[in-house]
Amino acid sequence: MPVSRKPDAAKLAKNEPTALEEVVTRLHVVPPRPTYPRRVTLFTILRDESGSMATWREKQGKFVPGLLTALTDAGGPRIADMVYLLYVVVSGTVTTTGFAPLSAAKDPVFEPDGQTPIGQGLKTLADQLDGFVKKELIANEVTVSDIKVAAISDLHATGETDDETAAGVERFLEVVKKYKADVQLIGPSEAAMNNVLAATLDVNAHGVTYLDGGDPESVFKWTFDSLLSQSRKLTGSRRTTKPR
Repeated sequence: MPVSRKPDAAKLAKNEPTALEEVVTRLHVVPPRPTYPRRVTLFTILRDESGSMATWREKQGKFVPGLLTALTDAGGPRIADMVYLLYVVVSGTVTTTGFAPLSAAKDPVFEPDGQTPIGQGLKTLADQLDGFVKKELIANEVTVSDIKVAAISDLHATGETDDETAAGVERFLEVVKKYKADVQLIGPSEAAMNNVLAATLDVNAHGVTYLDGGDPESVFKWTFDSLLSQSRKLTGSRRTTKPR
């Protein structure tokens, strides 16, 4: 619809903007920049929720809130806005939360499924990490003090082709090396692991951390300890507490 350039007498009388002025205003509106702390740390989780990892499965909606409570108890409330979390679940399909400060992060909502498209999960994590750093943090002049990547899985890919797995691995390695991320692999046992893929992904030569089969909270405890260690690089805090 053409915009009339004739002043609207009624609007002028009320000192209201004319139609043309309203259009010009909309065209020149600059969206506000997101507010970030000056320094952040990034913590990314790729979690396999297939049957092989069922021993350590958390009730949906409880994992991230539990981490938030434990971490703020140990490091103070300020840290929850400085740790940005990305949580990727592999279970039939790949589900992710996207990056959010721990204070606002939530568990992904997913339907449990026996298939584990690990390659697709690795690619999703890599794409999300690369996009967030470039489009959000670099663009807003935020310093990233540390990037942790935790892959919690036996790494046996199902529900995807070999080419899809290989492409996901390639993209993952490209991004974690680009940003010098600290990659940690967590699995059920040496016998249950895809040790060939584990060796490929273990870019920092940490080896694989094996979960305690008798402790269903092993994943939570490992994640809490890692988050607490990361947060201390930001705050220098020495406070400690039991995770639950």
